[in-house]
Amino acid sequence: MANINNNGEPNKRGHRRVNPLDGIIGKLSKMKFQTAMIILGVFTAFLIFWQIYFSLISFSIYNIGLRAFIIILLLLWSIPFVVFLMRNIKNGYTKKDAFMKVHWGWKIPAGIALVLTLVCICMAIFTTPMFMAKSYNQMISVETKSGTAEEPFKEFTEEVDDFYDGDMKVAIIDKYFADLLGEKVLGTSSGGYASQFEVNDYTLINYKNSLYWVGALEPKGFFQWTSSAKEGGSPGYVLVDATQAESNARADLVTTHKLKYTPGAYLWHDAERKMYFSNMGALRENELGFELDDDGVPYYTQVIYKKKFGITSGDEATGLLVMNATTGECKSYALDKVPEWIDNVQSHNMILKQLNYWGEYSKGYFNTWFAKEEVNNTTAGYNYVYNNDRFYITTGITAKSGDNAIVGMVLSDLRTKQTTMYNMVGATEQAAMKSAQGIQEVAAAGYKASFPALINFQGVPTFYMALKDSAGNIKMYAFVNVQDYTSKLAAGNTPDEAKARYAETIKGDVIDKPVVPSGEEKIGTYIRELEYDGTTSMYIKVEDKYYIVSAKITGAEKWLDAEMQKGDNVKVKINNDRVTEVLEVKF
Repeated sequence: MANINNNGEPNKRGHRRVNPLDGIIGKLSKMKFQTAMIILGVFTAFLIFWQIYFSLISFSIYNIGLRAFIIILLLLWSIPFVVFLMRNIKNGYTKKDAFMKVHWGWKIPAGIALVLTLVCICMAIFTTPMFMAKSYNQMISVETKSGTAEEPFKEFTEEVDDFYDGDMKVAIIDKYFADLLGEKVLGTSSGGYASQFEVNDYTLINYKNSLYWVGALEPKGFFQWTSSAKEGGSPGYVLVDATQAESNARADLVTTHKLKYTPGAYLWHDAERKMYFSNMGALRENELGFELDDDGVPYYTQVIYKKKFGITSGDEATGLLVMNATTGECKSYALDKVPEWIDNVQSHNMILKQLNYWGEYSKGYFNTWFAKEEVNNTTAGYNYVYNNDRFYITTGITAKSGDNAIVGMVLSDLRTKQTTMYNMVGATEQAAMKSAQGIQEVAAAGYKASFPALINFQGVPTFYMALKDSAGNIKMYAFVNVQDYTSKLAAGNTPDEAKARYAETIKGDVIDKPVVPSGEEKIGTYIRELEYDGTTSMYIKVEDKYYIVSAKITGAEKWLDAEMQKGDNVKVKINNDRVTEVLEVKF
């Protein structure tokens, strides 16, 4: 029934809207000071516990998340201030009197929250590249090699003369194919590990003088973890030799060291949680690395970093947190004290970010918007090179406007961050991949190129890559000249075949090419036997030049049948820059 007043008109009070907050505020405003303190204290303790145990919040002055969490807690403790202030205003007090009547204890968190918020906002604004472009530009020191593109390139890197035993090693197998091999070895293992464990990520390392992809076995779920925990942890890790061609590629399941701690485990066996509680005051990168020492003992690593500008901006690695995956023992190292067997010391992401700062802000912040003079970026993607006992991250530098050309290539040391840029105009990695995919036999098969690695091929900057089918299996290999990527390239069914074909295409580009008089006898070194254009051949090196010597060449067949070994001296006769006769082999 409608609410009617004495004049027969609807009573407007009956239609008054009720604000649900009024009831809540009313009840809160009647709460005693001590009661509010207890409730807020309990809720705060719960939030802190959650942030420590589950969110693994870092108690570092550089942690923006910690500052945000403190402000949130202060705002939580400011709720009574707002409630009592609104109650007093509703009771007819002026705003000034209403504010004065609120208990002084509730004003403190509200005031601190306001000040901290303003300070954090100001620091975030004034530490941006708009105000500190020069400082951002100088976060990484880049040595630029001038002059010709080839000479400084050869000066810095060792030449790739042998994929397996040379000083400069190249990962033929990429992470995706390593993962396929890992799944295969798990599926065929006698322990039936495929149903219980998986490898979530692989790390490229140098182990026993070769490059390997290594990944920890992690439980697939909670019940798999509880089952493995009773046995001492995960059974081990998968090891894939990254330097082997597809025909020889295989993954090994190593079970000599159980992993008590893994990122896929739960509660106290979670690797990241274990590392966090060993150093709660360090600001750590989210990603975990996985490394093996010289004895094959597995370790997890995590980069420790700081904010270089105003404790707010500019990520800079300062150390490495290392944990034994079998015992849980953790140690923190300064960057210059990290054990030699650890290859990935610097943060890959931070290096790439700093390279972009270096390329963009060389002439100030506003230049990136208006004149855009010498504004460069890294290309989309990166790869690794292992050279002279060091890992390098490699990527191209291209104009920010974006095209298929680079203005240089950089190599950055993953231990010291020492970085060198080689001035050279050429293809981006993506353009080189497209060129390789355009080779007639590759295009006909529909193979796709993996992300290439930068190598020094007889002094010539070259992209090397694998070519894969739709299932991700490696089918061919390709070499593409960085500077002349449309005409000087080659592919083959094996690395040796592709290498030999590419060597023929760059004859005129080889640095310090020896002048060999026609018909002169020379002593070379045998590298290996290979199949080239359907013929058994020997691959040799004479001075700084490589030759493919077919069995059809005079004197070659008998020595090929004699089971030659790498390093044997081969005496040959050279005419018009070709081996015309094999004279003698000294075993």
